[in-house]
Amino acid sequence: MIAFMSAPSLTRRQALLIAGGGLVAACTAEQREAYAQSAGQCTLTPRATEGPFYLDPRLERADISEGRPGTPLLVRLKVVEAGNCAPVGGTRVDIWQCDAAGVYSAFDGQLGGVDASAQRFLRGHQRAGAPGTVEFRTIWPGWYPGRAPHIHYKVLLGGAEALTAQLYFPDELNAKIYAANAAYPRKWRDEARNGRDGIFAGARDTGVAKISDAGGMMVASLDVAIDRGRGRS
Repeated sequence: MIAFMSAPSLTRRQALLIAGGGLVAACTAEQREAYAQSAGQCTLTPRATEGPFYLDPRLERADISEGRPGTPLLVRLKVVEAGNCAPVGGTRVDIWQCDAAGVYSAFDGQLGGVDASAQRFLRGHQRAGAPGTVEFRTIWPGWYPGRAPHIHYKVLLGGAEALTAQLYFPDELNAKIYAANAAYPRKWRDEARNGRDGIFAGARDTGVAKISDAGGMMVASLDVAIDRGRGRS
């Protein structure tokens, strides 16, 4: 288990209990099928709105948690070529997300008037090697009214933006995580379901990460298919 949280987090026993319920595997047959890369056919990942909270803090790092309370999570993104599924190395991948309370760093005037403009938690970037894969150590995001739980990401190739999109999580597992960890003050409600999020509608199941367990730590994996032409500077 990768231990990097001093605040409340999901215990190994809780993680194993969730796994025993079948929620740590890909949630449904339909979701598993959505991620299958059949014989050189990778569908272009739909673009999504960048949202109001993007910032390039020039923080190249694998651990973006900065000690924020929440359930530890490893986010694994693999960048591939749309169509032939070939790994795309040399990309820069940025991610940013809210904390357990639904607050983003680097901005003020958020939920409850929170000012986090001087902080840089839960955001950063990495550069993918030849396999096209990057990994970030973070926490499971909280949620806020109007949105399902999500993590933003941006892929840059050759100095230009190739894709901006969002990663989502299975509804049932979101509910379990929020119930098991006191760090999340906003517990699960139906309004936070993926199907009620208008931005999720553009991605559907192709934007839902596959969830697995690595020694008690949740791992969210997603293959991201880009058009190389969009990343030419």
